Amino acid sequence: AYFVLRGSSTAWAEPLGIGLGVALTVLLVASSLCASAAVRSLRAGERVSASKLLLAAALLASGFLGIQAFEWIELAQA
Repeated sequence: AYFVLRGSSTAWAEPLGIGLGVALTVLLVASSLCASAAVRSLRAGERVSASKLLLAAALLASGFLGIQAFEWIELAQA
């Protein structure tokens, strides 16, 4: 769909750069891994470890969402 729309559009706002896309992917995957590890910690009865992992997951996800919001605002302005 991207290539069809890109090829048929005369005015196209460029999407995120490769580097930022990689950074966002790393943030999202790291957040998911922390959340998954937190579930394993809870099942093992390690509440303190699970709390720390959930906090890390929340911080990573918040970073991802913050960057996404910034990029969408820039895209909308373009």
